[in-house]
Amino acid sequence: MNALSRRLTSLLPPIVFGVLFLGAWEAFVVWRDVKPFVLVKPSQVWSAGLDNLQRIADAMEVTGGNALIGLIVGTTVGCLVALLASGVRWVRCRLRLSTIKGRHRDDASMTPAAMLVR
Repeated sequence: MNALSRRLTSLLPPIVFGVLFLGAWEAFVVWRDVKPFVLVKPSQVWSAGLDNLQRIADAMEVTGGNALIGLIVGTTVGCLVALLASGVRWVRCRLRLSTIKGRHRDDASMTPAAMLVR
């Protein structure tokens, strides 16, 4: 069995399940005459998605941009705090969580960022 046939055989069961599930959902809604405000047909969801494709793409772009900005800012701040903590003695001492000179600290469960503002 080559790689292509292995991929196809691994992809086929979830695709078949998805098609059968959506078909059963659609059939149930039609058979029981379920009102759209209770349970929408998958075909209506699909057509609404196609009708609003540009709005969905715009929203995805904004969300992706926000996630990228958060990743960059978080990585930068994390690296700066790590560099600061490893290079400056008093910061290293403030970030130590569990013990100071053998004494148990009440705030041992605090995060390093919370320890800095204390």
